[in-house]
Amino acid sequence: MALLRWTSLTRDNLSLQWCDTMKTGSVFVAETPLPCHGRWSYWAGRDRGIPTLNTRVWIALVLCASVLGWMVVGCQKKSLDDVDLAYHHSPEGVHEKLQEQKLVLTDALEKHELVFIHNQAYYVQGLVDALAGKLEGEKKERLEPVFTEISHLIDKVHDAAGSGKEAATEVKLQELFAALKKLEPEFKPGKKKK
Repeated sequence: MALLRWTSLTRDNLSLQWCDTMKTGSVFVAETPLPCHGRWSYWAGRDRGIPTLNTRVWIALVLCASVLGWMVVGCQKKSLDDVDLAYHHSPEGVHEKLQEQKLVLTDALEKHELVFIHNQAYYVQGLVDALAGKLEGEKKERLEPVFTEISHLIDKVHDAAGSGKEAATEVKLQELFAALKKLEPEFKPGKKKK
């Protein structure tokens, strides 16, 4: 059985090597120069030739397995044992989320995103209402004026950011943060799983 194998490729000619692979392995028989006509192939000039089907199948399997592995690792959800859902619905959890909004609003103000602050005021108001609704008894009565003040300040922040007044928004945010600071002694940070 005679096979052709590329041995060299230059701009002007292409050499073919005739090989006899019957029983003795590869034996050089003749070298024939051929005109190249400006065509070039990736596999021309390589010693090993085109990979066999078996090699291509293995390469495809390895690539598929690695992509599948990364997808499984990247798409895993936290199990419910890792998150304490009761904490997030407790007054302490809602208070913590409310305090996190200080950082969010401060970052938005530094980036001059008044539209974001305008829209985020609705979310902050919802957190304040949720926190007020979760409290009971004497604690609710004691903190009612603070919640009223915070709601009033959120409306002012909402109006200032909505009208595009950055200086007024900054002043109102500082007043809001001072009012939110009044809530900190009332709520101890809870234990949440991570």
